[in-house]
Amino acid sequence: PKVLTVTGDAASKVYGSADPAFTYSVTGMEYGDTAASSVSGALGRVAGNNVGSYAYAAGTLNSPLGYYIEVATPVLAPGSLFGITPKALDLTSIAKVYDGSTSATGSSGTFTGLVSTDVVTLASVSGSFDSKNAGSRTVTGTTATLGGAQAGNYILNPIPPSISGVITPKTLSVSASASNKVYDGNTSAVLSGGALSGVVGSDVVTLGGLSGSFDSKNVGTGKTVTYSVGTLAGADAANYQLRCCQQITFTT
Repeated sequence: PKVLTVTGDAASKVYGSADPAFTYSVTGMEYGDTAASSVSGALGRVAGNNVGSYAYAAGTLNSPLGYYIEVATPVLAPGSLFGITPKALDLTSIAKVYDGSTSATGSSGTFTGLVSTDVVTLASVSGSFDSKNAGSRTVTGTTATLGGAQAGNYILNPIPPSISGVITPKTLSVSASASNKVYDGNTSAVLSGGALSGVVGSDVVTLGGLSGSFDSKNVGTGKTVTYSVGTLAGADAANYQLRCCQQITFTT
């Protein structure tokens, strides 16, 4: 059969949106046949969802008049491509764990505009929190670059002069020891020590309310003691939180 050449018109969409209906031109008809009568169906494209250029494909095109349909390649028809362009994201806030500084370096970000379950992070970020202390903060002078598995499908909109930020308390570990005891019918344990691990620099943080319990009230060796801590005090206590319910295993 006679070959018809279908050439897709250049088109594009923003990443994450639906494909438009592709338009095209047709050449090669004979005997006064028209494109409308010679070709029906829809032009397709090479599969793919990421940002980039894609060649057109036959899709569901067919010829009611019996022509053979050939879709022009970009080599034969430069510009006959479908493009997916990056989607713009807004960085709305950043967050970090308390580290004793106002630097935003190493912070994580929250975005608006992400598609579905895409993974996009901050590959780099700079800026200054308005205070080093934990809590809701304002961040100024923020610059950032994107990272993560789908980062190539996005661009970052200009970041406002100030955005919201959060500094979350740092979690501290407690090291303690439990004393042996004579059976008394309950699981309470006597603990000593209570040293804090993870305090930043010269921050002033003290520990109070250390308590613990054996895994059972019964006599035995190799008992496990689960302990919890009550409160933190000191000038910088609000910048920290305690890891709950750590365990000690010891042999009597």
